[in-house]
Amino acid sequence: MRSIAFGIDFGTTNSIVSAWGSSLLTAVQDRRPVAFWDRSDNEEKPHPSVVWYQAGSVPIVGKPAKAAMSTEQDAMGHRFIRSVKRKLGDGAEFEIIGTDRKHAWEIAADIFAHLKQHVAANAGLVGGQGEVDEAVVTIPVHFGGRARADLRRAMQRAGIRLQTFLHEPFAAMIGHFYDPETKLAAVAGKRVLVFDWGGGTLDVCIVEVDATGRRIWERGRAAVNDHAGDEFDKRMMTLVNGKFMESNGIKGGELQISRAIEGNLWNECERKKNDLSRAQKVTVEVTNFLGGGRGIKKKMLEDVTRGEFEAVIGEEIEKAIGAVHQCLADAGYANQPRLVDHVLMVGGSSNIPAIRDKMLDLFGPRV
Repeated sequence: MRSIAFGIDFGTTNSIVSAWGSSLLTAVQDRRPVAFWDRSDNEEKPHPSVVWYQAGSVPIVGKPAKAAMSTEQDAMGHRFIRSVKRKLGDGAEFEIIGTDRKHAWEIAADIFAHLKQHVAANAGLVGGQGEVDEAVVTIPVHFGGRARADLRRAMQRAGIRLQTFLHEPFAAMIGHFYDPETKLAAVAGKRVLVFDWGGGTLDVCIVEVDATGRRIWERGRAAVNDHAGDEFDKRMMTLVNGKFMESNGIKGGELQISRAIEGNLWNECERKKNDLSRAQKVTVEVTNFLGGGRGIKKKMLEDVTRGEFEAVIGEEIEKAIGAVHQCLADAGYANQPRLVDHVLMVGGSSNIPAIRDKMLDLFGPRV
C-alpha cells in the first residue's frame, strides 16, 4: 500500500502538485500537504500554465515561458500557448512551429510533464518519493465527458495515471477544513458554500457534512464559464489602452502593437489587477510600448483606480452573484442564504473587493 498520494490542480492560469501521506513526517506535523511551488524567485508561487515552443527544442513550461513572452513572442520559430484548459474537449488545434500542429490535450500533456519533472527534481520534500505515476486531478464543475477524456489523454502522455477527478470547489472545501485525525469534525452537521473564482471559470457549490464529520455530499452547484481572471486581464488591457490613446491624442481604432509588447502588457495588467485587491490605485508601466514620434510617448505609464477596474467588470460581478443564487436554488435553499453555515472563497478573482463586499452583504460574518 502506498504511503503517499499526489493531487494536481491543473488550472487555466496556474497549476501545481501537492502530496500527502503517512510517510510525510513534516506534513503530518504541520497538518497540511506538501506543495511543490516554483521557488525560483525565492517566493512560493504556482507554475504558470504557459507553454513555449521553439524550433528544434523541447517545450519550456511555467515561469520561464511566461517571462519570455515579452521578448520572444515576435521572433521567428517561437510560439507561446496559454490558458489551454479552456480548449479541452472542443477538438481545438494550435499552429506551433512551421507546419507542426498540436491538439489542446497535447499541449496540456506538456504542462503535466513539466509538473511531473518538477516534483522529481524536488523529491527531497517528500522523502525521495517524487515519482508522480498516478494522481487525483481537480476539474471545474462544468467539465463534460470530452473535456475529461482530453485531460485523461494528456495525463497518460505525461506518464501519469488518473486515479479520479474531483470538482475544484469540492476539493477546496476538503483542503480547508480537513484534519488528519478528526477528519471534517470542524464542519460536522454544517453546510458550506464554496465560491471558487479563478482564471477560467467561476464554480459555486454547496457541500453538506453529516453529523459524524466523515461523510460529505454535494447539495447544489452552479458555474459561469469564460468570465474569470483571464477575461479580467483583457478588460484591464482595454482600459489602459484607452487611457494611453486619450492621453496621447490617438483617435479611432485599436492600437497596433507587437505580440511581444502585447505579452508584456498582459503580464503587467495581470500583476496590477492583483495589486488592486489591496491598493486603491496602481500604475501600469510598459517600456517601449510604441515607437514614438509625432509627439506620442514610447512608454506606457497609466494610472488605474480600483473603482475604474471594478466598473469594467461590473457585469461579471453581477453574473457571479447570480451564480450564487442559482446554486442556492439548486440546493433547495432559494432566497435562504441563512441556511448556509460557512462560505469559503477561493481563487484569485475572489479577492476582488467588490465581489467580497457583495458576498458579505449576502452571508455576513459566515464568509
